[in-house]
Amino acid sequence: MDEIVAEPPEGIHTDREAGTGLLGAVLKKHLAELKALPVDALVAARQAKFRNIAQFYSES
Repeated sequence: MDEIVAEPPEGIHTDREAGTGLLGAVLKKHLAELKALPVDALVAARQAKFRNIAQFYSES
């Protein structure tokens, strides 16, 4: 799950209830997506993601 979660206009510290509502909605959406995938697909995607961390590419 990779997504930037929007904050209330003046920041979450000014409206915690709205901020947690926004975060909750995003978490529920991603959880539903994850629950719909087979476990072997989740494991493969996670392994691929972490194998690619810190990979640097250069144009030759």
